[in-house]
Amino acid sequence: MRVLIVEDDINLNKGIGIVLEELTDEICSAHTLEEAKEIVLNEEIDLMVLDLNLPDGDGLDFIKYLRNSLYSFPIIILSARSLESDMILGLKLGADDYLIKPFSLIVLKEKIRAIMKRINKEEHFTYEDEHLNFNFDKLKFFVDGREVDLSKTEIKILQKLIANRDIIVKRENLIDAVWGLEGEFVDTNALSVAINRLRKKIVYKEKIHNEYGVGYIWKS
Repeated sequence: MRVLIVEDDINLNKGIGIVLEELTDEICSAHTLEEAKEIVLNEEIDLMVLDLNLPDGDGLDFIKYLRNSLYSFPIIILSARSLESDMILGLKLGADDYLIKPFSLIVLKEKIRAIMKRINKEEHFTYEDEHLNFNFDKLKFFVDGREVDLSKTEIKILQKLIANRDIIVKRENLIDAVWGLEGEFVDTNALSVAINRLRKKIVYKEKIHNEYGVGYIWKS
């Protein structure tokens, strides 16, 4: 397991790394968002410990970038920001936990241990039937053996529908899953347009059924 620590306080960064050594195979350290982005783009990261107040930007913006880019590894926020609104925003953007500075390194260690147990129990997210083969971990999508290219928006829609297969997913829940906090500013027709594009790409349009006025359902 490879953990990335993004913290501009050099001593704290080292201290976290020392405490986590027994839990991980490798520790990567970054002191700026630019360094962190470079590591994420070139290394396979399993978990990130992220400070919010960094020299070259706000960690919340980085979380938003990661989730929009479909990076799904767990993120634990470390921050001196103690306002409830900051905590809620961080979690809504996609963080898995939020620790307020000063914090206990032992508590951080146990939170990471708990996340690791959860990761180990989770199955890889795939879907397969007679015609379709989707691997959301590797972002590989095949229709009758032919690979199709899906946009990030289409992947998020597909993932949400398949995760709730044979259950109606309300339009507002799909919009929240795809566009998150920006959903309230999204044109009401954007979801319909995206789903129509997705239907064409997966060929078997009947798999995505429109429950008019309510939402959509993936028919397994």
